Amino acid sequence: MWGDTARLVPEVSIGLVAGPEEYLFGYITSIAMATDGTIYVMDRDVPALRVYNSDGTYRTTWGREGGGPGEYRNPDGGLSVLSDGRVLVRDPGNARVQVYSPQGEPLDTWRPGFVGWTSTRMIVDTLDRIHTQIYLNPDADPANRRRALAQVLPDGTLSDTLVMPSAGYRPLRLEARMESDDGRMGYAEIQVPWSPSEMANYSRFGYWVHGISTDYVFTLLRSEGPVRIEKVYDPVRLTPGERDQGETWATRAMLSNDPTWRWNGPSLPEFKPPYRGLYPGEDGTVWVLVSQPGFRRDNPDYDPTDPDSPSDEWLEVVGFDVFEEDGTYLGPVKVPEEFRFGWLRTVFSRNWVLAAVPGEYGVPTVVKFRVVSPEK
Repeated sequence: MWGDTARLVPEVSIGLVAGPEEYLFGYITSIAMATDGTIYVMDRDVPALRVYNSDGTYRTTWGREGGGPGEYRNPDGGLSVLSDGRVLVRDPGNARVQVYSPQGEPLDTWRPGFVGWTSTRMIVDTLDRIHTQIYLNPDADPANRRRALAQVLPDGTLSDTLVMPSAGYRPLRLEARMESDDGRMGYAEIQVPWSPSEMANYSRFGYWVHGISTDYVFTLLRSEGPVRIEKVYDPVRLTPGERDQGETWATRAMLSNDPTWRWNGPSLPEFKPPYRGLYPGEDGTVWVLVSQPGFRRDNPDYDPTDPDSPSDEWLEVVGFDVFEEDGTYLGPVKVPEEFRFGWLRTVFSRNWVLAAVPGEYGVPTVVKFRVVSPEK
């Protein structure tokens, strides 16, 4: 529909290398934006929930570290805004969800079953129902755990459990098992780098976006009938440098669990999967993180005194395809070179993207981008 590649153009930037502390970020775990444009940023290093006006000017800070009303401990990616302006912070260190008024006053704490640390979003749908990830069988091995969403009503009442769709796809994995000094058996596993995955993310419009990245196919599991989306693509070959880097990373990860570990699984694939993520937008669009050719650069953190420190590294430019929820293909989006995608730190829509990105000298910043298509 756009006719060619769209691009992201910065409109508002929050974050400084030096200056007032309210503009200095350490590690941004999550961001959110209200309908009036107010921007919320959770910084785990402070920790602090900072509030900014739509033009990026600082307004205030809510809460602090602790276990009392309005306080939080070890905040993760759970940060959402309800239609009435209440702000929700998932607080796994206190096993609860913290509720603030639009003015930042602590209103309530919810304990809707298990509230543990997770690297997934807390999603608010169009009916103001909150969805936060849980495991149906938390004591199972990681490979066999079933993920679901606990659905919570706007008053904090647990309403339902939505099981994540699964086609039973088994990704390529590496495993390590070792016995501890007390005789207990430990287990660790990782997915083979660059291998396909089964994935599903929940849309605020009430359905799952599900796909297996062995091919460029995914489905919007809408209640009125599924929308299956397929796209022709050119396979992206894994470069020798990327392959070496992936094997080195995987080997180090497994050796950290079992010092005697040797490669015991499938080799890295010849080609990258066509996509590596399916991300529902705030307006019903779906943003697909597509695989791109890798490129080499000098490692800015290279330490010549460390034999495990590589002198170079392989990266991949971030690129997206964007679809409407009826399957219409809007087109690809080119992002700025400094853009480093993180699902917990990015909010999508057809016309704008809010993201935490490395700024000058790699210092975290929050940027609101305008999506500029060729038709504009």
